[in-house]
Amino acid sequence: MNEFNVNPFILKEKSHSFEAISNNMRTSTDQIQKISMQLKITMSSNITKSLNTVIGNLDNETKSCKQLYDQLLQIAAAYENYEQKICNEYKNTQNNDTPQKHNGNEEEKNPDDMSYEEYLQYRYENAVDENTRKLYEKYMDNINIKDDDYEDTAFYNPFWNHIKYNAEDDAENVRGIGCTYYHETGHLIDDQSDWFGNTSTDGSYDFYEKLNEDVDNYINNIMEEKGYTDIEDAYSDFSNWLNEDGNNKNGVSDLVNGITDGKACGGWGHADNYYNSNSIPKEAFAHFFEAGMSADPTKLDYIKEVFPSAYAEYQKMIEDELN
Repeated sequence: MNEFNVNPFILKEKSHSFEAISNNMRTSTDQIQKISMQLKITMSSNITKSLNTVIGNLDNETKSCKQLYDQLLQIAAAYENYEQKICNEYKNTQNNDTPQKHNGNEEEKNPDDMSYEEYLQYRYENAVDENTRKLYEKYMDNINIKDDDYEDTAFYNPFWNHIKYNAEDDAENVRGIGCTYYHETGHLIDDQSDWFGNTSTDGSYDFYEKLNEDVDNYINNIMEEKGYTDIEDAYSDFSNWLNEDGNNKNGVSDLVNGITDGKACGGWGHADNYYNSNSIPKEAFAHFFEAGMSADPTKLDYIKEVFPSAYAEYQKMIEDELN
């Protein structure tokens, strides 16, 4: 049987549209009734009957719209409650598989001796960027892991607001234990922190522009420092640098690959047709978030080195969300 899913946000939006239509129809009906009363003495009985029929039909349609509006709101509320119930049941059955809020009383642990779930918690408690940690904490209860044994590429589904990934693979992730979990969580928070889309693509920020400017400046600095006259030499130099400690530069490599159309790239990236002005800032947000939620500053230091102004814009987005 196919799974039946409902997006409560869309239902609410549609229900409010029906409410507006209902209100407009009610207003129109009232106006026609007033006109009918004013003109009744001058109209023939046939015209009066026709007008009364129109008024009756409008009145019925208005009531139907109102009923549909109420039903949609009820469905949206019921589905939200259902989704929350499923999410809570999932969390309870996972025995705290996802990080829980830190109370400051835990004993010191050796990361090498931790389970995957303990290491996710360790990253949360020791996140190198405090603002990112606070943002994660704000949306922690919204994290919905639909499948942690997913056999395909991990992803966050913005329509159903859930994540599918493979926890077992993430426990041995060469980019760092928990990299996939916190990257996909970054996508989820980026989406949920902006009502009309994603914070990373919100036009009130210059995130995409800053990402491009930072890469241009970095390439120009390479040319000046190395004395290159051909930009291709700078691209090659940049690519060589990205491949050094490449796993810790996975986020930088991905973004540079997209921004330069593959002219400079390291060992990590998406397919060429994936990159555009919408996907690049979304990936940047998730990469910045994952690096900020690391207990090791290495990744974040690389990001700050290549993307100083974009990272400052990322911090601005977080601060606006927190304040």
